Amino acid sequence: MRAMIDNIKKLYIFGFLYSLSFFGAIGIPFFLDWGNLNYFQIFLIQLWFSFWLFVLEVPTGVIADKIGRKMTLVLSGLTASLGALLYGLFPNIYLFLLAELIFAIGMALRSGADKAILYDTLIEMKKSKEAKHFFSRYALSQNLGFIVALPVGSLIAGSGILPYPKTLPLTFLLTAIPLFLSIFVSFTLDEPRRKTLKENLLIGSINSMKQLAKHSVLRSFALDMSLISATTFFIFWFYQPLLLNANLNIRYLGFVPAGYMILGSLLLFRINIVENIFGIKKLLFLTALIPAIAFAVLVITRNVWIVLICVYVIAIGKIREPLFDHFMNIYIKSKDRAGVLSAINMLQRIFIGILYPIVGFLSDISIYYAVAMIGLLTLIFTFVGKVDETHLT
Repeated sequence: MRAMIDNIKKLYIFGFLYSLSFFGAIGIPFFLDWGNLNYFQIFLIQLWFSFWLFVLEVPTGVIADKIGRKMTLVLSGLTASLGALLYGLFPNIYLFLLAELIFAIGMALRSGADKAILYDTLIEMKKSKEAKHFFSRYALSQNLGFIVALPVGSLIAGSGILPYPKTLPLTFLLTAIPLFLSIFVSFTLDEPRRKTLKENLLIGSINSMKQLAKHSVLRSFALDMSLISATTFFIFWFYQPLLLNANLNIRYLGFVPAGYMILGSLLLFRINIVENIFGIKKLLFLTALIPAIAFAVLVITRNVWIVLICVYVIAIGKIREPLFDHFMNIYIKSKDRAGVLSAINMLQRIFIGILYPIVGFLSDISIYYAVAMIGLLTLIFTFVGKVDETHLT
C-alpha cells in the first residue's frame, strides 16, 4: 500500500516536471518574430504535430499496455526533451517540423499512460471510486508546472539579456531540462499489476478504436469532452495576439496563463465543492456555454481588462476534463485503459487538426475572424454534444 501511495506522489511530480513549459506564453511571438512565419504557416506546423499525434496516439497507447506504462513514460520524457532542444537551435521551418514530430512522439507516448497507471494504482488501493479527486489533483500538479514556467518564460523573452527576438528560443532550451528530469522520476514508479496484451500493436490499436466506437456511453463522453476541448483549446493561441493588440507588454504575457491556472487549480483542488454547488450536469453545461459567450465578447472588445476576464473564463473550463476522466475510466477495462484513453485523445486531436488550417487562414486576415468562428462552434457543440444525465453517477 505504501508503494502505491508513493506512486501517486511520484506521478504528481512527473506531471509538474512535464508541464514546465517555459515557451508556452510566447509561442506566437516565437513563430512570428523569431521564426519569421505567418499565422497560416504556424497552424500548418501545428497541424503537422496533430497529424503525427493522430497517427501515433493509439499505437503508443497500446505500446504502454504491452510493454508497461512506466517505460513508456521514460521514453516520453526522453523524446520530448529532444524536441524542445531542437526548437531552440535556430529558426528554420524544416527544423521546426522535425522538432514537432519528435514532440508528437513524446506526447503520444505519455498520452493515456500516465492516467492509466494512476487509475490502476487507485484500483490496487481500492480507491477507484474517488478517481475524479485524484485526477483533479494530477491536473493540479500539471497546472503548478505551468504556473511556475509561464511567467519565467515571458520574463526571459522580455528581459533584454539578448537582443529581441534572440531571447525567445532560450525558453525552449530551458524547457528541455525538466522534461529530461522527468525520465528519472518515471524510473522510480511501481507499475500496478495488470493483464498484458497478447495481440500485436495493429490489432490492439484497432480493438481500442472499436471499443470506443461501439460503447455508446463511452462514445458520448468522448464526443462531449473532445468537441468542447478542441474549440476552447485555441484560447491558448489566441490570448497572446489578443492581449498584445490590447497593448500588454510581452514580458507580462506569462503571468496571464499563470493567473488563470492558479484559479483553475483552486477549483480543481475543491472540485467536490464546485460539483456540489452546481451539480455535474449543470457544471459540464456551463463550462461549455460560458466560454462560447466569452469568445463572442473577445470579438468586439479591445479593452485589456475585458480581454483578460474572457480569457480566464474560457481557460478555467478545463476543469471539466478531470470529471470526464473519472466517468470514462469507469467503463474501460484495466488491460485496455491506456489504449482506449489514447483513442479518446486522438479524437480530440482530429477535431483540432481539422480546425488548424481554417484558424490559420482566418487569423492572417484578422485574428478576430478566427475567434468569432471558434466561438460559434463552441456554442453549437455545447448543445450538440451533451451527455445523458443518467450516466453522470
